[in-house]
Amino acid sequence: MAKFLGKHLQEKLPKYEFATLWEELQQDFAEVCADFINKGCLEMNELWAAEQARLLNTLRKWLHYEYQLQEQWDYVPCAVEWDFSSKNGKPLRLKTKTGKNFAIMGRIDRIDKNGEKVFVTDYKLSNTPAGSDLPAGIDLQLPVYLLAANKLYGKEVAGGGYLSLKKAERKATVKLAAEEDFPFNKRATDYFKDATDRWQSFVDFSQEVLADYVHGIYEGDFMVAPRKACRPYCPLKEICRLAISGQGGEDDE
Repeated sequence: MAKFLGKHLQEKLPKYEFATLWEELQQDFAEVCADFINKGCLEMNELWAAEQARLLNTLRKWLHYEYQLQEQWDYVPCAVEWDFSSKNGKPLRLKTKTGKNFAIMGRIDRIDKNGEKVFVTDYKLSNTPAGSDLPAGIDLQLPVYLLAANKLYGKEVAGGGYLSLKKAERKATVKLAAEEDFPFNKRATDYFKDATDRWQSFVDFSQEVLADYVHGIYEGDFMVAPRKACRPYCPLKEICRLAISGQGGEDDE
């Protein structure tokens, strides 16, 4: 998908015939798969033959959805697989409440643009975070991506969300610009709509949540599933400092 969209940045797909685009996407898929096979990441066998047909069907559903959406939406793709990391000198830099600096690195699947505003998309093969996960402080991926798009990509962020490829629909969309109207088949969540500056309110909330998680990590709390208690069979149980820090144990340990 990145290979395909990378050739169509700053333009609308409906300017082409759908059949032409579908042929192009299939060719890109074949080339990417051939490259993976040459690198030893894929092996040609009966399992892959069945999986290949399933993935092609998913790609066709995505292309059909994308083709129709771009006829209704005035945003166009402007970046794919956009990397923010120390490798290119652009990690997202924040601070904990105690003043410790920390950097977050990542890669955004896709950024769409309309003038000076951008919209961030992360692809999920099937399930996506729930819309309530972000305000609950459970969905951290989207806040990181939106902050990075603003600070490092240097554009005003109108919103962002997830695109489920299996269902070919956008979900858990965050709307951060009051004047925007997203023509998605799932209603966008209008966070901080009562705030004087909804973007700044979002930034303050996100930075605080991220700082709290990182502070917890420094204290030995590596909670990977906030909804659930730690499992007794966790493979990292023997080296986790959570039990020690919870009892006010020695920091040196």
